[in-house]
Amino acid sequence: MQKKGIIAFYLGLFNCLFVLVYAAPEDVAIINRLLRQISEDKEVGFTQSQAHMSVQDNQRNLNRLSDVARNEQNIQQAFQREREFKSSYYIFYTAIPYMHLFQDVTRKMYRRIFGKVGALQNKAFQFIRYNLADPTYNTARFTGAAKTPIKRFLTDEIQRSGMIDDNEIRLKTILVSTNLALFANLGMTGESTWFFFNNPQPWGEVRRDWLEESIKSYGYSTQFIDEIISLTEYLKDEEGNLGSDLFQILIPKDLIDQIGYLSWRLGIPFDIELIPKILGQDVYGLSFLELKNSLMKFREEYHRKNPEVFATVSEVIRRINEGYYDLSYHLERYITIPSKIRMLNYRQARLLITNDILLNPVSGIRVYRYNNLNQEKEKVYKERLKEVINRMEQERKDRIGVKR
Repeated sequence: MQKKGIIAFYLGLFNCLFVLVYAAPEDVAIINRLLRQISEDKEVGFTQSQAHMSVQDNQRNLNRLSDVARNEQNIQQAFQREREFKSSYYIFYTAIPYMHLFQDVTRKMYRRIFGKVGALQNKAFQFIRYNLADPTYNTARFTGAAKTPIKRFLTDEIQRSGMIDDNEIRLKTILVSTNLALFANLGMTGESTWFFFNNPQPWGEVRRDWLEESIKSYGYSTQFIDEIISLTEYLKDEEGNLGSDLFQILIPKDLIDQIGYLSWRLGIPFDIELIPKILGQDVYGLSFLELKNSLMKFREEYHRKNPEVFATVSEVIRRINEGYYDLSYHLERYITIPSKIRMLNYRQARLLITNDILLNPVSGIRVYRYNNLNQEKEKVYKERLKEVINRMEQERKDRIGVKR
């Protein structure tokens, strides 16, 4: 790789950083406490979030991190679970706005039909897609030729289009964009889970048609849907906006290379050498729209059979098949030698959504949810949702002839 490309990789990123303001003293105090804990835990081994925070370049910005104090309990619980499960699981973070009601309704319907199975037994599972047995997520679509589902998906998609772009609805539907640590992608509004969790877009709403599809897929009547949607009032903040949920996704180490890969912006496989060849030497300083335009041009050249572009795509596919982007390899290095990993802050992961793994509470996956809902309003919300679900269940049983 040319020296210019390496320099662009390290320096250009600063053009896409958001302005970090100095945090309140209470935020700084919590961060400093976490850093002291990291120092104490160094001998027993870092968790992923601790590894990220241990890097000196990241520490310079941590004391400018906002929203820490109001999330102190969420942070403590998330870090505790990382410590508890670090020997058996890899941990991933994403933020999902406006869908709290969907998650609760889906989980309750699933439990009524299949029982409290797997991780549902100890409230350690959340659904991130809401239709039962949706063929979109059938693993059979991504298997064959002795490849794992994620390798088959990547090679098929890149051969078809030239490169991944998960801002396309088609790919956004089946890929989850995640950070490798709670505060990863620090300073980047478009890539940071922490930022999205604390700054959801205020115009979000519950899509009635999506909820109808979910309810129908489980065999329930939609006659109660207005009552269900009305419960969102209990989930709104003081300004009347629906907030976001922080998701902590725990994937067993023996499953991760089935459904995940190391990624960068737009879902492009993270590759310091090849990304400048795909998008240009100065790509790391591009805005989102500039990045999209660069990717579109690359894909156009691929379809024109440009020899240089074809060679780059072929090299990406070769590296996919040889395990170059396997998360198991990268995450073991992430937690053991974080200070030696270039651009550690900006590495991400994409997870392929499949019915048999990421949407399956008995697959071994754990999914924990964190938020800042008003506890009194949440208590009323849960009681009323339970009452509506009970009536939905009774209507279903009456309709299919189950005796009372």
